[in-house]
Amino acid sequence: MRLAPLIRIISPKSIALSLATLLAIYLLLMFFTGLVTTMYSFYESVVSANAPQSRFVFIVSSYALSPFTSVVSISSVEDAVRGLPGVEKTVYEVITIGYVDGRAVVVRALNSSTLRELVEYSVAEGSDVDDNCFYCAWVGLNLAKKLSVSAGDSVALYSPFTQTPFTLRVAGVISAGKPYDNELIVPLGVGQAFRGLSRGQASIAIIFLSSRQSYLELAKRFEVDVEKVSLAERVILSLRYVGKRVELKAYNDFSSMLLSRLGLPRETLTLVLVSTSIVLSLGLYIAGQAMATLNLGNILIAYELGVSVKKAKMFLALVAILCSLASFATALALARALFSSVTIELLGHEARLCIAEKDSWFLPVPATLFTLTGLAMVRIDEQ
Repeated sequence: MRLAPLIRIISPKSIALSLATLLAIYLLLMFFTGLVTTMYSFYESVVSANAPQSRFVFIVSSYALSPFTSVVSISSVEDAVRGLPGVEKTVYEVITIGYVDGRAVVVRALNSSTLRELVEYSVAEGSDVDDNCFYCAWVGLNLAKKLSVSAGDSVALYSPFTQTPFTLRVAGVISAGKPYDNELIVPLGVGQAFRGLSRGQASIAIIFLSSRQSYLELAKRFEVDVEKVSLAERVILSLRYVGKRVELKAYNDFSSMLLSRLGLPRETLTLVLVSTSIVLSLGLYIAGQAMATLNLGNILIAYELGVSVKKAKMFLALVAILCSLASFATALALARALFSSVTIELLGHEARLCIAEKDSWFLPVPATLFTLTGLAMVRIDEQ
């Protein structure tokens, strides 16, 4: 194959346009995948806030991706760990959503002894956390600034689950780092009442273990595949069972409700994802057609010099693949540099936009296929 006539086929303008189009589309795709990853990572950070990395930890949640709707039976967890050597302690928390002056905030309920043991915090204003202060709340330092409240003020906290307003006195403002500085801390009993749970229920259970052997033994008791968790020191269990029957309908209802509480109904999320996929796919298709169209005159000249249209298109396809890979590499480098400075707010928590590199590696395959499809659909008359 003679390369000189083939190289003359390619218009620099078409390469520049293809690179710019593919770069923009890759950046958009990486942004959306990063946004989804950030949202799911947000749930994990809320659930595992009290789980030190240096310990063997099991986190039990009925709906692992939405702790705000999780309901765990305390007696069931106690039965599961009874008689198991190496269990240091089991902590129970209620994590839910509340509204203060129309602003959605994360409400975390736990015993004061648990907070003191697991979190290094200081009282910036007011009194220390006290389980006996039933109608009291402690506001995280950042949240206190956002709500413009201080010790001694009262806050009207509305529960979307019980549809009941709670009037709580701000007993103190605490500085405990993320995520607590962006949350409202209340005693466990207050959280159970606010969420509509009984004394024997919580949102999550955190089980601390002293050794890997105990960790693996507990995994067996919860019927978790030991091979899948043997290399980790923490796991989040999602117990979506009623008895031994999976309650799929309840799970879908709860997840839809959660999205609605976040201001994003499931139907809207689905519509946005589908619409975005269609628009970006069309953009890639048009980019492929533009590459062929902009080089049409050069292809016909090369045909006169003895280069078949088929070979010319194959060479264009090779150039398109190289452009796609180059654009992807550039987009990934730009994403690493730019996305790290982007923060989004979720229920009062500031989360840094994640770069979903593992999920991004598959992007060049469909993107290149759509581009090549657009290129192939341009008909070139050899006559």
